[in-house]
Amino acid sequence: MNFLQVKAELDKPADASDVQDLDLARNEIRRLRALINSHCIPKRVAICGGGNAAHVLGGLLSSNTLVSSVNFLNTWEPEFERFKNILEENDYNFAVEFEHGMPTRHGKINKISMNPADVIPGMDWIIISTPAFTHELYLNAIKDHIKEGALVTILVAQGGSDWCLRACLGPELCANINFCTCETLPWACRVSEFGKSGRVLATKGSVQVAALPHGALSYACTTMNALLTVDQIVPGSDEAASGKKKIHPYFEPMASPLVATLMNLNALVHPPLMYGRFCDWTETTKWEEPPELYLGVEERGASAITGCSDDLLAVRNALLAQRPELDLSAVVSLYDAFLAIYGDSVGDPTNIMTCLRTNPGYAGLKIPMKELPAEEGGGFVPNFNMRYYTEDIPYGLVVLKGVAEIVGVVTPTVDTLISWCQEKMGKEYLDAGGRLAGKDLGETRAPQNYGLTTVEDLVRWP
Repeated sequence: MNFLQVKAELDKPADASDVQDLDLARNEIRRLRALINSHCIPKRVAICGGGNAAHVLGGLLSSNTLVSSVNFLNTWEPEFERFKNILEENDYNFAVEFEHGMPTRHGKINKISMNPADVIPGMDWIIISTPAFTHELYLNAIKDHIKEGALVTILVAQGGSDWCLRACLGPELCANINFCTCETLPWACRVSEFGKSGRVLATKGSVQVAALPHGALSYACTTMNALLTVDQIVPGSDEAASGKKKIHPYFEPMASPLVATLMNLNALVHPPLMYGRFCDWTETTKWEEPPELYLGVEERGASAITGCSDDLLAVRNALLAQRPELDLSAVVSLYDAFLAIYGDSVGDPTNIMTCLRTNPGYAGLKIPMKELPAEEGGGFVPNFNMRYYTEDIPYGLVVLKGVAEIVGVVTPTVDTLISWCQEKMGKEYLDAGGRLAGKDLGETRAPQNYGLTTVEDLVRWP
């Protein structure tokens, strides 16, 4: 419904039966007016977090002439104090660097605080760029300071980000803001110098964006394409040979956050890679150096990714059987997803394993491992307490499993991965019968934790 259509509805005579519809229409017109007043492109941005992506966002946004101010909110005191001290020492200068010969971009941060009241009020765009287990913490912290019509982005979605946002902010506030999320990070990136700069290692050709209400989708994509795209030559491409530059990444519309929940690429790829590498690991096995994460993928890991892909498509097909009108066209096999994202960079597109092994953008990305001290003989062993387990399982595969239970689909590979990972993590999400009834299920974003038990529940807003 556009602005004029809403206004026409409001101009109609009302009777008692129209009250609820009019309230909804008034909420829509207030949101659209705020959107119009913001001139579509946010000028004031707040970034929640302080990790790899937050550093790149800080550099990209503070160096963009369309943006008037960039604030940081960081609620973790040890990291905040270090971040603040370095910013002050550097006169709040910030930068983003690029791996493939692009010039460094320089900007300036306006303010950093642990207190949302200092950095959130009046912000046009609020980006939560933190691990999934902190999303609830940040949403609860900022909810009293979000202005009407603001765009709130969770980067990246993980599973059920819209369910989490609705539970934290409540339907009334959700009705007066715009929400969006991305299926994946737009870049492979790292902190270059903490508190000073981020570094883009590789950019993705396209990234899909989901938004609520659906009318905010164009606004969300326009915002990201205006503020986060950069000119970058893709290594090995025709453009690289000719010296021409491509605009990467391109943010394009996704049908709904449910698609982002299902197409959770981190969760569909990281646990299978860990399983493939470490499922038969014993404590006597050590590595001199951490193995390559993607370039070193083995047949077993690639096979597990394929199995996850098969489970994903089975869930998609069951959802469509119950609700044929759902647009799940972007829920595709992981092989197709890799080609869509990295097609220009992949050297050998024969299968999933070759796609991973021959993508130069993955060069240098190692498996995060635990380094043993010299007195224990040194070397590296698996770290079962890092985000490929602690984030990609409870906020990824467990969510997919929850949707699968709602639509009555079995997910053999997903079940195997959850069972193996939860044992390594010391958690219990699946019970002995393979059902989502383990003692630690409440720590996850399984839809059942939000009282969602039907397909209609999964897509409700606000």
